[in-house]
Amino acid sequence: LFLLVLSLCSAGNQVPSAGSFVTLPQNTSVLVTPCSFSAIPYAEITVPEGSELIFADAPIELNVGTIWVYGALT
Repeated sequence: LFLLVLSLCSAGNQVPSAGSFVTLPQNTSVLVTPCSFSAIPYAEITVPEGSELIFADAPIELNVGTIWVYGALT
């Protein structure tokens, strides 16, 4: 698996905008750290099969309407 930070999940390597529907790339582990993004609200985050959303062992504020996990959430 390839490791990315959440800010690399959207086109143009920028943090997705407020209200975005975010889908992680296939077969990718995405690390979320406190400095990965601001506390902007997302409509939805999808973790596809074969991918993993990893939260760093630190306080993180995440505001999202729905998280669909078909892969892994750690």
